[in-house]
Amino acid sequence: MWVKICGVRDVAEALDVAAAAPDAIGLNFYPKSKRYVSPEIAAAICAELPTEIERVGVFVDHLPDEIAALARKLKLTRVQLHGDYDLEAAATLQEFRPVWVHRMLDADLTSLQKLFCTAHEKGIRFSACLIDAAVPGQLGGSGQT
Repeated sequence: MWVKICGVRDVAEALDVAAAAPDAIGLNFYPKSKRYVSPEIAAAICAELPTEIERVGVFVDHLPDEIAALARKLKLTRVQLHGDYDLEAAATLQEFRPVWVHRMLDADLTSLQKLFCTAHEKGIRFSACLIDAAVPGQLGGSGQT
């Protein structure tokens, strides 16, 4: 099982989390989030993490070019795409092993299956998929099913 711990906001917290040996630490770049971390603080966190821990950037409606620039600067190993991204955005970010976030209104996986089939036909690959409840006005992590 692959484990990513999100919400890390400073170096001390990141080192505490790293001691638990997760596979990855998620860095939230959405300014409206209470878990937001600035690129400067994220750079300090990334510099201190053991190399075996992946650095995942969590992005909400950033432009793909902005994501790629920050991912290169911080040497992120994956990018997690929250918000209203399409397959074309994921296609431009393949080098960063995108994690697709799929918000669902119910337990029907048909739309996700269609999305993955279309992505496969276009040669687009995801390193992981996070399935979350679609809660009006919230982008994720609501705790609702």
